[in-house]
Amino acid sequence: MPLHVSVQDIQRMHPAQMTSATDSYYAKVANKLLKSIQREPFAKKISGRVMEMMAIKTALYFEDVICDGGIWRSFVTKHKALYGKSLPFYPVDEYDYRADEPHVEDITYLLWETLMDWGRDVLLHPLDEIIAAIAWKFFEVLDAEFEEAPINEAMQNFFRDASFMNDFIKMREVLGWVWMDCYLTENHRKFGVTDEMLDEVCQILPLDSSDSRAIYAAVNQMFFKYKCGPLALRPAEWLALLMDAVGNHAYAEMLNQLEYRRYEVYLLEDFDEKTIQLRNTKNEILSVNMDGYGDLNTDELRNAEGCVSSFVRFNGRWEPNGMDSWGKLRKAYEYAKEQQKRYKVGLPPKNYRQLMNDSGGSPLFYFRDGKEVREFMVKRVGIPEAMMRPNELDDKEFVVVYVPSENESISFAYGVADCIKDVRNPYYGMGNYDDNAMILITDEELCDGAMLRYLIANNMLPDASFSSDPDDAESRKLAQDNLDFLARTVRRENF
Repeated sequence: MPLHVSVQDIQRMHPAQMTSATDSYYAKVANKLLKSIQREPFAKKISGRVMEMMAIKTALYFEDVICDGGIWRSFVTKHKALYGKSLPFYPVDEYDYRADEPHVEDITYLLWETLMDWGRDVLLHPLDEIIAAIAWKFFEVLDAEFEEAPINEAMQNFFRDASFMNDFIKMREVLGWVWMDCYLTENHRKFGVTDEMLDEVCQILPLDSSDSRAIYAAVNQMFFKYKCGPLALRPAEWLALLMDAVGNHAYAEMLNQLEYRRYEVYLLEDFDEKTIQLRNTKNEILSVNMDGYGDLNTDELRNAEGCVSSFVRFNGRWEPNGMDSWGKLRKAYEYAKEQQKRYKVGLPPKNYRQLMNDSGGSPLFYFRDGKEVREFMVKRVGIPEAMMRPNELDDKEFVVVYVPSENESISFAYGVADCIKDVRNPYYGMGNYDDNAMILITDEELCDGAMLRYLIANNMLPDASFSSDPDDAESRKLAQDNLDFLARTVRRENF
């Protein structure tokens, strides 16, 4: 079947799946992009669906920069604020660079990201010759179209008017677009996260995972809980950047002040015809407007002790977020409160102070194998020996333990201490240290985000490189210069 991009492919990735007079034009641009590469020898190495996605995202990028819709501008503005340059990997003339014009460097990055998301499960070199060749082909098409390309006024006005910001539900729908369908911030891993969120919701709501209400509840949680896009920001943070990019600074501030509360048990304290007072297990009182519940009435509330619900504070008021369940929940509330006390995260202050004294203030501790880790957890952290029985991790080598504070969870990374350069680490340079350094960046199951952020911030992964050749200084420098960004864009919600 010949490759093709339809008008519906373009519309599907617009906010609110909007339609406009320019949709057919940008679909034609996408098909010109496909035509420019599909007979090239390198095209045989890329699946048809991935090629179509590359063309769709590049056409949407073109549409965005033509109308200065704010999506790409928000990315380069934030990237420059974080790293002092407009783009990762690809240098541009910072004085002349304009976010409302197409650049081959922009396209190269977008293709790299698309191939990372949709094409393979391996780390691609940003200077890959195939990516560079496609980028130049695509740029030639866009450059030829630039002077005549029409402005999508519907897209332009959507974010400049931003009427959706006056309604929580409509605003949440736009966050859903940021998470699910925006050409820059969506990624295929969203589906795995959906299943994860669904499991979490069904553990607290009396619903089955196949129930449409559970799916609705889970999806609405994702838009506030998880990070997305190449800079690993939450959808509300992305939308705030976009609002700033188009000059809606008051709306940006509103989004930056947004608060999210996950599903938990709340005790009903009081209510009247306009307001419901709820107490969470931390004894905080949330005042929720009655109109946020639709058909919930005072008779139902008189027979309820509390609810299981999620809330978002938006524009100064708490809004119910997704499904909720009301009933006789006082026992459930008391149980949740007791569990919170019993399973307090962290370690005894005395133990923490002694650890920091021993390490000179460093949160990192290194061990030859898992057996040494168990001994450390029992004798120095204070975990009961009965909870640290021998297990399959005992023989794992080169372990690093991260103790961020006395009030945070301890985390572990097995098999990678050999790639962490630290005067206190006797295992650096042993094993497969040069390979493990990049694996530590990209494999989110090896190391949690907090530990990785600490390692990057303290320049403790000097061997991380895009090449397995230890003599490839250019690939190592490219990785080192973009290590924090690379971790963000590869890990996203787990950074």
